Amino acid sequence: DADATAWWRSPPPSGAHAERELTTEEPMRVLIAGGGLAGLVAAAACHSKGMKVALFEQASSYAPYGGPIQIQSNALRAIERISPAVYEDLVAAGTCTADRVSGLKIGYKRGNKLAGLYDKGDWLVRFDTLGPALEAGLPPTVVVDRPVIQQIFVKHGFPADTVRI
Repeated sequence: DADATAWWRSPPPSGAHAERELTTEEPMRVLIAGGGLAGLVAAAACHSKGMKVALFEQASSYAPYGGPIQIQSNALRAIERISPAVYEDLVAAGTCTADRVSGLKIGYKRGNKLAGLYDKGDWLVRFDTLGPALEAGLPPTVVVDRPVIQQIFVKHGFPADTVRI
């Protein structure tokens, strides 16, 4: 079994509790518990900084589970800095939502005479996500299905042997 002799099963060359110089040959070692979106992003970020990463996921495989996730402009910028390839695939796979009205609508008739009556479908608040993103030099917000995000990070975020299922 390859895992029996994996790097993460043994202490660093200078010992488990000794200080050591970090080099490209012996980088910082990072173990990540959980292969959800946060674990995948953390693994990609650590890998992009030259760290040796092992990510442990309890599920037996990445299944097509979960719905769409809205990735705001500032998060897209962070992902672009971590991995341009991940960023490009996310933007290509996503649906831009910054080109339409964003906000909150009420899903049922609600309210009172003092606070105001709202009919189903009335806007409670509207906000612009495109203008502020463009002013800050950020990419527009996109929506991408969770399984697609996972596949993109697994494909581009780090070496193939990083995830342990």
